[in-house]
Amino acid sequence: MTWLRGFRMPGGTFGVEGTASGRRRRAIVVGAGIGGLAATLSLRRAGRDVVLVEQAARFTEVGAGIQLAPNATRVLRRLDVLDTVAAPASRPSHLSFRSWSDGSEICRYATGRETEEEFGAPYLLLHRADLHDALVAAVPPGSVRLNTAVVDITQDDDSACITTATGERLHADLVVAADGIRSAARQWLFGKDEAVFSGTAAYRALLPSAEVANLGLPHSPSGSARTATSSTTGCAAVNSSTSWPSSAPRSRHRSHGPLRQNPASNYASSRAGTPGS
Repeated sequence: MTWLRGFRMPGGTFGVEGTASGRRRRAIVVGAGIGGLAATLSLRRAGRDVVLVEQAARFTEVGAGIQLAPNATRVLRRLDVLDTVAAPASRPSHLSFRSWSDGSEICRYATGRETEEEFGAPYLLLHRADLHDALVAAVPPGSVRLNTAVVDITQDDDSACITTATGERLHADLVVAADGIRSAARQWLFGKDEAVFSGTAAYRALLPSAEVANLGLPHSPSGSARTATSSTTGCAAVNSSTSWPSSAPRSRHRSHGPLRQNPASNYASSRAGTPGS
């Protein structure tokens, strides 16, 4: 996310609740993804009036599996959404890294109760949509403006201003650019840039656990014990997610594991290649 600051008052100081003149600070967040929603909730908790604008006409289920380490779930607890996020999530007992060539375990990291006791927050595997839904539900509907595309951002010494596709101008003390990798807002701060292809393409899918139960994958579809697998030199993780990376020169990585308490499994694969290959 990029913060565009549009307030400066000589001789004045800004408090959490408002400006030097006593007015509550107003913020506009551009983009209602996970980052934009989390920024909105954080700013509201800091006493700001926040408007969240999103160009999509409605929220839909996007993405697949994501991992939330304790440093992320601690933030969700502060935003009062952790219980909602954790309810459908899978809690792996450990991460297991396995060799691509023979499946032997290289190393293992605890991510269950021991991790939560040490770091004060859980390690979760879940569907991105479950996290997004929990954040959406925590933001008051009146603070969200869907179907609102931003076409310009300007600022002066007193405020920042966004212009929407309909010509409407919205002013605030702060504009947060959280509209993703193809951010339109970022170009007004740093100019146009182009994404650089890394040489790696990712293929992702969601499958019912029952459909992969006979493949001998190192996780428990029943959910009694879950493992996550991942690695960078040819490895995998057990109990909730498993990764099988290979070594150079043609590095490949496979990972899988259950995402939800119900019988759903996520299988992700990435490999070196070119677009469309």
